Amino acid sequence: MKRAIITGITGQDGSYLADFLLSKGYEVHGVIRRTSTFNRERIIHIQEEGTYTSDTPKKNFYLHYGDLTDSSSIEEIIRSVQPDEIYNLGAQSHVRISFDIPESTSNIVALGTLRILEAMRKFCPKARFYQASSSEMFGKVVETPQNEKTPFYPRSPYARAKIFAYWETIGAREAYGIFACNGILFNHESERRGESFVTRKITISLARIKLGLQKKLSLGNLDAERDWGYAKEYVEAMWLMLQQENPSDYVVGTGEKHTVREFLEETARVLGLNIKSNGMSGINEKYFDEKGNVVIDINPLYFRPAEVDILLADPSKIKHELGWEAKVRFKELVRIMAEHDLMLGERELYLKQKGFNEESFKIRTIDKCRICGNRNLISLMNLGNQYLSGRFPSVIEEEPMKVPLELIKCDDSEDPLACGLVQLKHTADLKEMYGDTYGYRSGLNNSMVNHLTELAGTAEKLVEINEGDVALDIGSSDGVLLKAYKNPKLQKVGIDPTSKKYLNYYPEDIKLVVDFFSSDKFKSIHPNRKAKIVTSIAMFYDLDEPLEFVKQVKEVLHQDGIWISEQSYMPQMLEINSFDTICQEHLEYYALKQIEWMLSKVGLKVFDIAFNDVNGGSFRLYICHNSNNRAVNTNVQKVRDYEKGLELHTRKPYSEFVKRVEVIKIKLKDFLITEKLNHKKIHLYGASTKGNVLIQYLGIDKNICEAAAERNEFKWGKKTPGTDIPIISEEDSRKAHPHYYLVLPWHFKSGFIEREKEFLIQGGRFIFPLPYPEVVYFEHGEIKTKEI
Repeated sequence: MKRAIITGITGQDGSYLADFLLSKGYEVHGVIRRTSTFNRERIIHIQEEGTYTSDTPKKNFYLHYGDLTDSSSIEEIIRSVQPDEIYNLGAQSHVRISFDIPESTSNIVALGTLRILEAMRKFCPKARFYQASSSEMFGKVVETPQNEKTPFYPRSPYARAKIFAYWETIGAREAYGIFACNGILFNHESERRGESFVTRKITISLARIKLGLQKKLSLGNLDAERDWGYAKEYVEAMWLMLQQENPSDYVVGTGEKHTVREFLEETARVLGLNIKSNGMSGINEKYFDEKGNVVIDINPLYFRPAEVDILLADPSKIKHELGWEAKVRFKELVRIMAEHDLMLGERELYLKQKGFNEESFKIRTIDKCRICGNRNLISLMNLGNQYLSGRFPSVIEEEPMKVPLELIKCDDSEDPLACGLVQLKHTADLKEMYGDTYGYRSGLNNSMVNHLTELAGTAEKLVEINEGDVALDIGSSDGVLLKAYKNPKLQKVGIDPTSKKYLNYYPEDIKLVVDFFSSDKFKSIHPNRKAKIVTSIAMFYDLDEPLEFVKQVKEVLHQDGIWISEQSYMPQMLEINSFDTICQEHLEYYALKQIEWMLSKVGLKVFDIAFNDVNGGSFRLYICHNSNNRAVNTNVQKVRDYEKGLELHTRKPYSEFVKRVEVIKIKLKDFLITEKLNHKKIHLYGASTKGNVLIQYLGIDKNICEAAAERNEFKWGKKTPGTDIPIISEEDSRKAHPHYYLVLPWHFKSGFIEREKEFLIQGGRFIFPLPYPEVVYFEHGEIKTKEI
């Protein structure tokens, strides 16, 4: 039985190839990123036929966690599987997006290929390798049609990365004798194509327009010409290349070209949608329905910075040498896709008529406490349906989904076994919540850098550090905390699923795992060691299964080690009115009682506790094994007594909190509207997750605040979710000379005032929304504060 590895198995091509190879009797091993856990729609039919996580799965189908940006994971998979064939289909494959993230695209597409080839050279040089090359490499074509000898003229970061991978494949073949082939595939589409690609965008949108589910579709260049084929057929061409006696490279396509406009009009014809162009060209072109409504317009934002006008394959070599030829032609391809998406639209319409929508399937409503399982849950506060506050869409992206933001409590008023956890009633789809535009970087704020540096110093003083001891930071962001350790004996490990975009901030002495934490992930780095120091800063409250997390931390914690966990302190949140702490990613809101409830279940204990004003009020817990002889500081008992005195088991402290928040909302919004009517220019200071909650709850949008000044360059050019406030650099914001900055990271008040003293001296003003609304300004040689 042949054994094959497929990278990108959850994509269109990967899923079709898996089907094809399984039908040929192969044992198939797919490589998925940890975040792909929530993106397996295209292979779920295979998974349902077998227990794919078992040691002996049915259907000869296995999935492995790995990442093309991580050499160690690729090497381990190839070494352990020992495949006969490797199909490298994994990529950041959206050409338009590659202009926005060229470095990430190159790391995945170009260097990812190199990592695979190097791993093959080390561990299985006799395996055969297929590289998914792309017609985009031809770019600004020098001849039409294009064949295997046509020179490349790339027009995008994606195409340039593919050319690097193309030549590395040839280099491995010529230098090391590896059986390696490039398949230069022209555009190949299907009903499994991603919804952001123009063909699928057209078929889905026109089906929804026909059914009244959508009013309009915006497109880019309708004159671009492409050679479109059916992806399901193209995987056979990939396979055939690896069955030959000698390796070679092949162009794969239909030999026919059609414009985007033709694809659009053929889709409308198949769907019976009567639309007509106004006959104009470029950005002025529009299509109207029978009632004269604009149903399709042109948005220049969808144009590429450097366009590829025409791609047309000359597939004569693959037809002559391998006997492969495309059977599904243009009109049949459009029919397959349009009819499939019409069926999806009809299902959506039916569900909508029954009171459901697509987002309702991406939101889970809990019916029991996330920790103790108590089913007696009471509602405390409802901030309404809010767009995901941790997502910052670009101007051409759709808004993130809306999720109810309701705070509930495990009722422990009469049940002594209940934990009393305050938590969110709803859990959003993690794929939606932690998308590409999600990201928090610790190093952007000097106050946070100083805070984490202090924390690292404290940790080093609390344990005896020997040569080879390990410090693990869970949720390591851009590595600020790990870099702050001074002891050279420490081996440092960071684990964070969102840290890929921050790779450049990690020095070589830190081993980074771009993934969600698990004990297995830590063991993949240090199989025979345990961590002397574990830190989890501002992330413990994001966990859907916190008790399981605690168990896994215990598993990796050294017997003499310490775990430092710091997160928002719920009683302090109530005291200082920091309702912006309540957001979709923060699922739990802890007092000490709930932490100790979980620790007692696994054999850990809190031996000390400290408080600070970070992130609107946090508490830092120092935790160790029960068997550790560390004395428990008297602070711990004082906090237990303090919490009992707050009557947190009753509704009283929460109802008082809600009343204060409502007053803040009225005062602050009235002030902002009044100042806007007085022709004052207002900018946000900082585009933050917590801030998005605040401005959505208050109803503050681009009509009140013209822009958001932000230090994180990854957010520039994007906008705040739901409120559409454009995010710009601090430099550009200063050039606009706003009268006011509404400070969203208000908890760094003193640091911001010091940093922006010149702005205040020049007459600018800061608005701090919490713990109560106030204006900070400079007058008569000193900084003054006035409550709103």
